[in-house]
Amino acid sequence: AWFSTGFDDKEDERMKEEGDHSDILTIHDIMYGPVAFPEPIMRAVIDHPAFQRLRHLRQLGNVHHLHPSAVHTRFEHSIGVAHRAAALAETLRREQPSLGIS
Repeated sequence: AWFSTGFDDKEDERMKEEGDHSDILTIHDIMYGPVAFPEPIMRAVIDHPAFQRLRHLRQLGNVHHLHPSAVHTRFEHSIGVAHRAAALAETLRREQPSLGIS
């Protein structure tokens, strides 16, 4: 499967120290490596038929005809965007506490 709830060895060690993290979904993104999302929320989004449809839509259109390795689906793109949006929200929460982002 393209996504997994498995963690790398370093992450396994950290999880053993901190306790159970069964509420975390880790998706192995081609650009960002393993990215973690809250399990119940992300699982519901990913399992939705509208989101699954993104697996068949190409982000780069017909570029793969000219460059065969240029295959990037809207599904993959959306996972990366969600990861970057979460990183932005975390940075804003940390750097701008006056915004009240929780």
